[in-house]
Order: sequence, then C-alpha cells, then structure tokens
Amino acid sequence: MERFKDIFNDHGAVMLIIDAGNGAIFYANPAAEKFYGWSVEKLQTMKIQDINILPQEEIFAEMEKASREGRRFFEFRHRLVDGSIRDVEVFSSRFRLEGREYLHSIIHDMTERTEATEALRESEEKFRRIVESSPVAQYFYHLEEDERLVLVGANPAADRIIGISHKSLIGKTIEEAFPLLAQTEVPDMYRAVARGELGSQSFEIPYSDKRFTGFYEVEVFQTGARGIAVDFTDISERKRTEANLQTMQKLESLGVLAGGIAHDFNNLLTGIYGYIDLASMEPRLETIREYLARTSATIERARALTQQLLTFAKGGGPIQKVQPLFPFVRETVEFALSGSNVSCDYEIENGLWDCNFDRNQIAQVMENLIINAQQAMPLGGKVWVEAKNSPVSKKGASLLEKGDYVRISVRDQGIGIPLELQGRIFDPFFTTKEKGHGLGLAISYSIISKHGGCLELESAPGKGSVFHIYLPAAHELPESTQGLRSSEGHYGQGTVLVMDDEEVIRESLRGMLSAMGYDVVCVKNGQEAVAYIEEALKTDQLPVFLLFDLTIPGGMGAKEALEKIRLLCAAIPGHPNLPAFVSSGYAEDPVMRNPADYGFRVSLPKPFRRQELMELLQKQLGTLGS
Repeated sequence: MERFKDIFNDHGAVMLIIDAGNGAIFYANPAAEKFYGWSVEKLQTMKIQDINILPQEEIFAEMEKASREGRRFFEFRHRLVDGSIRDVEVFSSRFRLEGREYLHSIIHDMTERTEATEALRESEEKFRRIVESSPVAQYFYHLEEDERLVLVGANPAADRIIGISHKSLIGKTIEEAFPLLAQTEVPDMYRAVARGELGSQSFEIPYSDKRFTGFYEVEVFQTGARGIAVDFTDISERKRTEANLQTMQKLESLGVLAGGIAHDFNNLLTGIYGYIDLASMEPRLETIREYLARTSATIERARALTQQLLTFAKGGGPIQKVQPLFPFVRETVEFALSGSNVSCDYEIENGLWDCNFDRNQIAQVMENLIINAQQAMPLGGKVWVEAKNSPVSKKGASLLEKGDYVRISVRDQGIGIPLELQGRIFDPFFTTKEKGHGLGLAISYSIISKHGGCLELESAPGKGSVFHIYLPAAHELPESTQGLRSSEGHYGQGTVLVMDDEEVIRESLRGMLSAMGYDVVCVKNGQEAVAYIEEALKTDQLPVFLLFDLTIPGGMGAKEALEKIRLLCAAIPGHPNLPAFVSSGYAEDPVMRNPADYGFRVSLPKPFRRQELMELLQKQLGTLGS
C-alpha cells in the first residue's frame, strides 16, 4: 500500500480516488491540491459532489456507468477553491479495496482547449456571416493532389454577381466551371497561390454578356494548405465613373488647348494679313519680296501649330528627316522665350551628331520644356540648354537601347519638383499648375518615344529641374545634302495627274508644276482619276507621275484610286509602273507613315512649300525629259 501511495503522490496528473457508493474522496494526490486549491487533507474530507457542478443525481448516474463498465471517459466542469470553473476531462477506472468499490479518476484540465475550440467556432461563425453577407463575390477552391483546382464553396453574392448558381459548380475544376478562364493564365496563377509560390494577387479582368460590358476587380489569397479564396468585385460603375471623369478632363483640356491655339492662330493671321496688306501697297519689288518672305515664315509657324494639334488629337506619327539639331533648336528656344523675363545660355558640343527627326514635333517638345521652365521661375531667371553626343554602351535605367544618341538637356533655376510627384509628371492630365492642362509633358514624352529616344527628369525641391532628351543619332548624310540644294531647280516634261478635293490646292499645284515644265491635269476625286487613266491607256498617253490627296470627303481617296489604277495598268503587258506620291494633312495615317506598303513612292505632308515639292521630285525622278 505504501508503494502504491508513493506512485500516486509522485504522479504529475491530478488524481482522485472516489468511493463509488457515496462519492466521498478517499484519497487525493499533491497535484490535485495544486489544481483545486484545497489541501490534500481538506479534499479527503469532501465529496465529488462538492467539486462537480452537475446535479447530484447526474453525478451518481455517471459514476454508476463507470462502475458497471469498468472504465469510462467523462467531460465535466469542476469548481476550484476560488470559485472559478474549469472544464475537465476525466478518465475513471473501477477497482476494489477491502471489499468496497472505488473509482480511480485521472483529471485533465481542458479549459484552454475548450476556450480555443469555442473561439474557433465563434470565429468560423463570424467568418461565415461575413462571407454570406459580403457584397463581394467569393469563391473557395482546394488544390487536389493531382493539381486539379476544385470549387468547394461560394457565398450568395457570387451567385448574384456572376449569375451562376455555385451549387451547380461544387466539385468542378476551375476549367470546367469557367471555360473562358481556361483559355487564360489565371488557373495557373491560382494554383501557384494555392501552393504558396505566389502571395496574394490582385488584378482586373474585363467581362461581357448580353446585357453589358464591365470589369471585375479580383483578389486571390491563400486560405490554408492548398486552399485559396477568390474575391470578385464588380467595378463596372467605378470604371464608367472614371471614364466619364476622364472625358470631362479631356474636354476641359481640349478647351484650354483650343483656346491657346486659337489665340496663337489669331496672332499669326494678324501678322499674315498685315504683311500681305503692306506688300499690296508697296511699289518696290524688293520690299514686296521681303514682306512675302515674312508672310511665309509666319505661315511656317502656323503649320507648326497644326502639327501640335494633330499630335494631341491622334498621336501624330513623326515625319522624320536626317538633319542637324542646331541652329534649329536654338531658334525654337529663342522664339519660346521671346518677350519673357527668362534668358538662356547654350553649351553645344562641337561635331554634334545629326538626328532623324520631325522638326515640328521636336519644336513642340522644346517649347513645352521652355514653357515649363518659365512657369517654374515666375520672377524670372535663366535656362541652360546643353547638347552633347551621348553613346550608350548597354541598356541601363533609362531603358535606352545600345547605340549613339544626342542628349539635349534643359535646366532651370525653378522651385523643383517634389520626389513624390516625379513619377507622375508624364501622366496625361496630371498637373500641379492652377491653369495647366497636364498635356505638355505627356505629349513630349510620347513624341520622344516615337522617335526611338526617351525623356528623363532630374529634380530636387529648391534646386531646379533638368529634363534630358535622348534622340538616336543618324550617321548618314543629312537629306538636305543628298537631294536638291536651294539654288537648284527641278524641271520636267509630260503630263502630271493631280487629285485633290480643294480647288485652291489644285490651282496652286497647277501653278507650281506648270512652272517646272509639266502639263497638269487636275481632278477632284478618285473616280475622276481612274476614269482619266482608263482613257489615257487607250491612247498610251499616261502621266509621268501621280500626286494624290489621301482623303477625299465623300469620295474615293488616294489608296483606293491607286489600287484600281494599278489593276488597270497591270492588264497591259510590259506597261511601266507609274510613280505615285501621296499627300495629306493627316501625318499619322498608316499610308503617310509607310507609303511604300500601299504602292506609293513617298508621302508629302501638308502643308508643303514649292521648294519641298521640287526637292521631292528631283530626288525621286531626277530631271525628266532633259
């Protein structure tokens, strides 16, 4: 018996020996004293009914079951000396001692586990209520061992928003449930999240049905081992609101842009009218020529304005030509600074490389940067323009490809741009200026990108800003040295077919080409051009070249007309391929940008001057009939 007591007392588990007949605690070990708070001596004067909070009849019913079965597990709630209640698990086994039946009970405190279980149950219930009441469509998937992603549940919002009962999809793979997703990378991304290879992922996907087109905002996150939740939020209304807001901003910006261009055009027209009036009153020929030269220069500025408008409206693809950047850039800067309280210093590297660029578009970029510099220095100051050759040996942070570039830097003494705003300055419609429209830098960035270069910013608050323009260098000879020099002329013989819907253009081209020695036939549209060629083929008196307007409102334009003419000519064996040139004010049109793809030799952007037409013809045709 003493050995039994030693084992009983040394055991770390709470142990009680209870008289099966009346519930008296026959013996308690020190661990019981530590757990319940009463001394061993006190416990051995108590009954189990004093500890167990069940009614007495229920306690004796459970004890009777233990006695009958020999051993039994119970879950009870026991009272401690301080009055607190603990959840316990009791294992009781029957034995006899000196003719009486006792229950040897081992008690484990289960309070923390019970509390955790209850907390988990409450959490799960709370989560269930949140999921079921959520306005967000939620789908729950499990990644099977064979890598099939199977739908295991969804909330009511999923049925409402997606329009498919999730009960019909339970147990199906994502590819079976949503065939359209099977054609995308979405299932593989879901699997990667479920495997823990990717963190939570957020993205937007468009959708379309018979009613409308919209967007979902999707978030995918792991819910456990090989499980994911996918949230869908219908953001169509938000997208429509954003689109409407952007449209309003564009309209406001268009108003600002149109007002500015109208102002500039009116100023230029005033100058044009003035020079023409002066020329008409002037008897001296030299002075008349001077006034006409000034008129022509003013019209050049008007042409630049139209190019700005085209660039904004449709992205205006550059019409590029290999040429030097200076003195052109200097003249543009001086023009932009005229009448302001800002001066400019230049640092130009000797032997600066030529570039292949669109003069009007690069002028627009320089004007935008100079205007920004002026606005950053409202009290006046100085701008520095630096140009240098800048070879790039490998692709760096600027994203420039390896090659030779010319870098033009425009630095001001302004207030600088805060770091948190520098990542947004090239965004359309982003501006920090009260009266700005947020287009200048966005258009400039687009122009330089289309030239194969890049536009970068360096700035610090209070230390001014520097914009760097990188343009690819062109090491071939400038086009002006390859073609016609200004002192030369172009002369030819034969008939020329001109097509344009504007009478003033037809008549001006008739005058220009007649002065070069050609006989000129003018038509208003493609139908008339094709009819003329049909008749000319009968007498074998085809024109020496064609000059067609790209777009004829309400009629056949250059592209379709040339296709029909080529078919007519192809029907005659050995017939020469007529040289054809296309002209238009829409420089961004694919036919203008890639004329050879459509059967034309070159394109001639409107407006153009007589000298430009002569250069084109001399380069393409030489001197005909001489």
